[in-house]
Amino acid sequence: MRVLKSGFLFAAVVSLSGCIVVPYEAPQGTVGPRTDVPAAVPDSIVKGKTTRAEVLAVEGKPDGEGSDWFVYSATAKESGLGLFFCFATKDTAGCGDARRQVWDYRRLVVRFDAVGVVSDVHADSASCLRWTGDFQPPVPCLDLLGGDLRRADTLATLQGKQVLTTYESVRWPADQENDCTFYGKLVVAQDALYFVAGPASPLDMRMGLVDPARCPEPDGAVAFDDAEIADLALVKGMSGDQAIKLSRKDGSHLTFQFYAKSEDEDEKTAHAIEVADDIKKVTGRTPDSFGGLSTAADGGARTYEHVRWCSGWNPPSIPIVERQIPCERPKDGYLILTATGFMFQLADAGDGLKGLVAGEYMDMRSVSIRDSGRWGSYSHWVAVETKDGQIDAFDPDDSDRRKEIAAILQSHLPKSPQDLH
Repeated sequence: MRVLKSGFLFAAVVSLSGCIVVPYEAPQGTVGPRTDVPAAVPDSIVKGKTTRAEVLAVEGKPDGEGSDWFVYSATAKESGLGLFFCFATKDTAGCGDARRQVWDYRRLVVRFDAVGVVSDVHADSASCLRWTGDFQPPVPCLDLLGGDLRRADTLATLQGKQVLTTYESVRWPADQENDCTFYGKLVVAQDALYFVAGPASPLDMRMGLVDPARCPEPDGAVAFDDAEIADLALVKGMSGDQAIKLSRKDGSHLTFQFYAKSEDEDEKTAHAIEVADDIKKVTGRTPDSFGGLSTAADGGARTYEHVRWCSGWNPPSIPIVERQIPCERPKDGYLILTATGFMFQLADAGDGLKGLVAGEYMDMRSVSIRDSGRWGSYSHWVAVETKDGQIDAFDPDDSDRRKEIAAILQSHLPKSPQDLH
């Protein structure tokens, strides 16, 4: 690294209370694959003439895309002050990096009409001074993916629609703690459910802004198609607050949580129940493919929130290791026990995966509570072995729920020929 000259030279290495600081010149340069976004609209794009195919041929794949718009964006940083530091106390030690730089952002927005011809095009730019650390880029001060355009599109679709109610304080996803939480409003219309994320999203668990490029995009709307809605359930979201889980038959789902500024628990629960009732009224039927609030619940179906799932059984071979689980990486989600089988629904936006892990009771060979360590005291799992040797292991992280799940599954084990006599 190149140490700053002049006034900083004598202080190139400073030691204060066990802290060493080395200033240097943070280099300028471009960030990301695209470096050629112009400051003005290029001559190759002409309103009312250039087609979508021609824009793609010249500019390539867009960085952000909507139903009728493309966004091309670029990021650059100017030279600035960098600080490399190391510290040590009686309890801990470590090193880090921090830089103070001006970051410049540009984006080209191209909109198309119904036949795919450019209807509007403009260039945007913004600069902001940022302190960054550990060589990570900062949160941009210009929406580089077109999130603002997506919000405008969603709000435009509400024009002329019959709106039943609007909830202003809603978060998504709501079924797990994560560093990509969107805050916005939920609009219940006659034909669809709309979630509109606010401009100050997403946030991390410490309520700090997160670069939207690191997060999955929330679905702006969920159409009320009777054939697609498989389940509507009230579940526990973040901090234990009530949340609405709306599921499709393919296992994908959206979980919205209501938070009252007054922290009124009854108000949050009432909102969730009200939306659940509105959805059932609009669809004209009660979903019956899963558990939750469906009619299947009357037959004893149960939904268990915040459960971990492992495929197979491969616990550590020694008792003292970092991993005390029977697979490399368990998945978070819901375990749903119905009248005919069990299903594990992956958490909303978890690991970029959507879908179900399902099995029928008639295919089960055994059900047991297993210890993932060698001599006890480690994580305990409900292990379901099927007739083909496949094992699905579930950890509800609660001994009472673990015993309850195991008992329900064991009660559905197929009877052996001896038991039938």
